[in-house]
Amino acid sequence: MTPLVALQKAEQRINQQASNPVRSAFATRAINAIVALIGQTEPKMLIEITSASSDIEVLIRALMNHGESEAARVQSPLLASRLRGITMRDKLFQAAGGLLPVSKVATILGISRQAVDKRRKAAQLLAVSVGKRGYLYPACQFEDEKIIEGVAKILPKMKTLSSWSALRFLVNGNDRLEGRTPIQALHRGELERVVGAASQFLEHGAA
Repeated sequence: MTPLVALQKAEQRINQQASNPVRSAFATRAINAIVALIGQTEPKMLIEITSASSDIEVLIRALMNHGESEAARVQSPLLASRLRGITMRDKLFQAAGGLLPVSKVATILGISRQAVDKRRKAAQLLAVSVGKRGYLYPACQFEDEKIIEGVAKILPKMKTLSSWSALRFLVNGNDRLEGRTPIQALHRGELERVVGAASQFLEHGAA
């Protein structure tokens, strides 16, 4: 698909939303922002940005590049830090193998949605809050239609952490585990080593 055809198709999709004033207003503001980003970004940087694997990542990269400019810092001092936060969360999503809704988790485990919620509250399942969408469950904690053995034992030890910090611990490489992630170590049955890594994380690495 040529850029011209892609733009024409995008215009058609936008026009389909024009009857909704809120969607139309959002589209107008978003298009204005994208046009400004195109004009303010060097061609070499545009090539790097458009190499991203998804459209959303392209937009995030463009905003990050813009947010680091002096003009953007003056206009919106918090923009760069907010975008870094979005990028970090996106990387966590990917490292976690994606996030699952409660209905999917209920199907995987063969239990009711209420039972899933009960396990979350009891720190037997990890879920992250995503605002109005409620809670989503990192896919990495499941295997073969069950919770990975050890996950339900390690989560209660991390109740003082936010769910995002707990996820960061589980999916990031850890020196005490020879660079493996705690999830990978739990796959190998190394619960005690993961407990030790969690204790160190709670003391030093959860900031």
